[in-house]
Amino acid sequence: MRILALLFISLLTFSCKKSTEGVTRLLRTESTDNYGNILYTAFGYDNANGIVSIIQNKNNAVPAVAVTIHYIGNEVILLSHPDGDPSYNKTMEVHLLLDGSNRVLRRIEYTYGIAGISSLKPAETFRYDTLLCEYDAGGLLKSTRGSRYDSVYVDTSYNSATHFISAASYTNDGGNLQAAIENVVYPIVRRANGITSMSGGSSEYHTVFVYAKSYPNHADFKNAAVLNEYKLYYESPFNNNYKNMPDQVTTGTIDKDRNGVIIFSGGSTVDIDRTYNAEGLLSAANVPSHNTPYKLINYFYGR
Repeated sequence: MRILALLFISLLTFSCKKSTEGVTRLLRTESTDNYGNILYTAFGYDNANGIVSIIQNKNNAVPAVAVTIHYIGNEVILLSHPDGDPSYNKTMEVHLLLDGSNRVLRRIEYTYGIAGISSLKPAETFRYDTLLCEYDAGGLLKSTRGSRYDSVYVDTSYNSATHFISAASYTNDGGNLQAAIENVVYPIVRRANGITSMSGGSSEYHTVFVYAKSYPNHADFKNAAVLNEYKLYYESPFNNNYKNMPDQVTTGTIDKDRNGVIIFSGGSTVDIDRTYNAEGLLSAANVPSHNTPYKLINYFYGR
């Protein structure tokens, strides 16, 4: 779901514990934004080479655990507290159900926030999100279906609930993701001072991927399900079955009100220059666009 993608805005943000001998894996990343700030991310691993913690710090701040990860059979559970306001206690729990090839079949997110006395935010917010994924015979993402409920409670005089319903299709050709189209409908019900009102609308998201430079799809894919939770919105899904990584991505958005009238239309193009290390693994992605979260992401591997 594109709505999700905006929340999960950073594959390229995390780093690690000592590695098991003989196994090359992603240890950390350094992501530089357009103002020169650097987000350091480190990945902690268990003995089975699964990521169990994500540690972050910005510039010279003290590193702190941003996400903890647990494995129960074919399920991965990620727990974080993504809200930076100390007066607002927010918890996000994500459950990923994997198939035998470690691809995500189902994603469920629970998010709950409760405000402290001094917070200007709503007293309570709650989100329940479900995403189902389907793959083609080559193991490439083919389609997704999603349903999300967002509720906001301020006090007895005001509350609202939004239901997002999404469907996305992915076009693959020559072993690469060529395009993605997603449609999202979101009716909203608000209750204020005893009066109930309806609003909402719909959105269409279009993405086209270009591979003119034929960058190889070489990276550490052992924890692709976890890393996809944080991939940048313009990147193709982290999947070792793709042939190449894109060098240009064009995105477009069309928003309509509940009567079908267009209220926004726009798009952008992102160019990506990639470099690889001596082992052939992606070592840097240079993104000159000022409309993206980071202009340079460096990847560091080790054993």
